[in-house]
Amino acid sequence: SRSDNESQFAVQHFNSLVAQLGQLGNTIEHNYNCRPMRLEPPLTGICSLVHMDDNQVNGNLLMQLARHNAPTLRTLKVTLGKADNLTQHLQNADGSYVQYPSLCVLELGAYLSWDIEEQEQEQEKEQQQQQLPVFPGATPFPNLRHLSFKGSYPFGDDTPFRGNADTLEYLSMDLYPRVIGIFKERQVFTHDSHPKLQYVSLVFFQTRTRAMLDTDVPYMQTALSIGPNACVRHFAHDIDGSELRFVIPSLDGYTCIQVLSLACMAMDLWDVMALVKALPNLTDLHTIFAKPGTWPSGISNQKLPAYIIANYPRMGGRFRCWRSDLYDADVKVAVKCMLLLALVCPNFDYAAVSSGDCELFMAHMKKIISSNGYRQHATRLRRLLFGGWRNEIPSVRTLRSYY
Repeated sequence: SRSDNESQFAVQHFNSLVAQLGQLGNTIEHNYNCRPMRLEPPLTGICSLVHMDDNQVNGNLLMQLARHNAPTLRTLKVTLGKADNLTQHLQNADGSYVQYPSLCVLELGAYLSWDIEEQEQEQEKEQQQQQLPVFPGATPFPNLRHLSFKGSYPFGDDTPFRGNADTLEYLSMDLYPRVIGIFKERQVFTHDSHPKLQYVSLVFFQTRTRAMLDTDVPYMQTALSIGPNACVRHFAHDIDGSELRFVIPSLDGYTCIQVLSLACMAMDLWDVMALVKALPNLTDLHTIFAKPGTWPSGISNQKLPAYIIANYPRMGGRFRCWRSDLYDADVKVAVKCMLLLALVCPNFDYAAVSSGDCELFMAHMKKIISSNGYRQHATRLRRLLFGGWRNEIPSVRTLRSYY
């Protein structure tokens, strides 16, 4: 039929185009909208492979293509339907290991449910599996700079971390007990290891605050030990921000943090002030805004600025940005909190909120700055007004450049 002929032509055209790209050393991308891959004979000289498809046949062919191009690949990004197929590119049919000497970027992932409970159940199921692939003695990625896992960690050992401690700059993955156990047993992250690791993004599962402090499953301790010199950290979890401020100062390896994204955590003014005080190099913070549970007893609104200045010494000499997602929060209260924070943080100039809140945010800020108690600090507070009500600010761009 005409439809079948058109489909056959499209597949032939696609394979012809792939062959040409491979010969040019360019990127090959294949996603779920494409017809099944038929790459014969195997192409060589490819520098970049990007594959998103839950078709197992296509995934197997992609992994075969990766093995054939191991000497030249610099980027490999693979998302498959099942995590247990994500290690096929490391071993040939005869059992010999494959090394990727030029690979700088590796991203491996499996399609995930959007339901958090289902994700946690999958993690638990995966932890109970008897055998996950291990590759004793293999060092497949000696020059890796960017490493990302989306979903389950598909290895039974520390294979992807071997031989690249001096080159790894970026790490993004889920953190759960089995992974923590591997890191501890294999001593993946020890003192002074990974000197170039600057960005760490971790998703915690089953991590209420007390569980995070549990010595049997030391979530936060492990998180902060991963690249102690990392200056950009993104933690995604659901815990109480008021408790976290007591956790971080008690742990080693936190003083280098400059950009901290706690995008799933609600923190109020007192939480943020405690965190800024505990992290001397912190410049940028991203949280969900929480209305303070309590205000100083007997202190009126117009006396709050004087109270804050008198009772809280200047802190956070480097702190410049608090990006706060307001959601259903009272915008007026959020503005007041940010103005009070500016009184004790001399370089805090960027109060970033989502674009939908900007107009109302600015209106409240102008009104509060001109009110009693705040008016005498207007020169200082206007810097916040003119410098940072926008959503697109340097710190946000810094975070996005890593995402």
